[in-house]
Amino acid sequence: MKTTLTIAAFVGLALMLLAGSGGLTSLAQGPVQPANHVISLTGRIAAIDSRSERIAVTIQMTNNPYMYQRGDTEWIDTTTSTLYYLWEGDLRTAGTFADLKVGQRVSINASVSTTAITASRVEVDKPRY
Repeated sequence: MKTTLTIAAFVGLALMLLAGSGGLTSLAQGPVQPANHVISLTGRIAAIDSRSERIAVTIQMTNNPYMYQRGDTEWIDTTTSTLYYLWEGDLRTAGTFADLKVGQRVSINASVSTTAITASRVEVDKPRY
């Protein structure tokens, strides 16, 4: 009797967790984010819009709230305050938007709003430790 009640309690708890907003099913739909949130991602540059100074990046890795975007290609806006770094082995040098090329591996820190992803830092060929 005691075992049956314990099992029933665990099953009930599991069903509540799956049915609630914190369940695993909400992840596939894309979690709702605050108006401004931070994303860290790595990927490859798929396209460059030099006129608007933005890049399309095919996302390979990202922080947990955005993991549903892995494999997607997203446009990343830049501003005059965006920092660019070029890596060659362990040597990091400052760069510019003009240094970016299609196919490069990039690591990006950006803010996400309801309308855009805006990079604060773009690092080309950053080593992974």
